[in-house]
Amino acid sequence: MAEAGAFVAKYEAGDYVKVEFSTGKSGVERGWGWVLVESSDDKIEAVFGTVVAAGGKERILDTKGFFDFSLITEHKKGSHFD
Repeated sequence: MAEAGAFVAKYEAGDYVKVEFSTGKSGVERGWGWVLVESSDDKIEAVFGTVVAAGGKERILDTKGFFDFSLITEHKKGSHFD
């Protein structure tokens, strides 16, 4: 249980977030991926993690990076991710 006044991050390690982004140079082609969150920084509004499942034209599995909150379209706790 969190202490009174303790900060709780929007996304926590072990969560999964679905990110959507442009894959083509023109920015028109769309891709998406489920990212396993390793850490999150609410101050800069970004999650750090590894893409574990992907859709779109480019293979991006096992890609590590950080992803802006504005790219996140879904959020699941680790125990709810299939």
